Amino acid sequence: MDTQQITCVVGDDHEVLRRGLVAVLEAEDDLRVIGQARDGRELLELAERRHPDVTIVDIAMPTVDGIAFCREITSRPNPPAVVLYTGNAEPDTLQSALEGRTVTAFDSSLPSVAAAAMFALCPT
Repeated sequence: MDTQQITCVVGDDHEVLRRGLVAVLEAEDDLRVIGQARDGRELLELAERRHPDVTIVDIAMPTVDGIAFCREITSRPNPPAVVLYTGNAEPDTLQSALEGRTVTAFDSSLPSVAAAAMFALCPT
């Protein structure tokens, strides 16, 4: 059976967390990580170059935070789905995230982020 993999790019300024998330994602047969970024600006550039199906972004990153990233990437033609994750789920922050075309994992649990990435492309 030939299944197409969902391509992902991951942005997190904490290298250990980013590597852990990438390891969890790569353990899934239907997900493939095609790039990693240390800050929001780098993630925007990476997404522009690689055209992933899904971008996975930490809400608190330097240069361009996760909310600003979501707004910028979803304003572009044919944007990828976005999974935004955070360890600090303040209601105002979450409301800002939900204003765009965003799938949000409300905590930074690696399995919940991986699950959100797999469901990000499901029709609503």
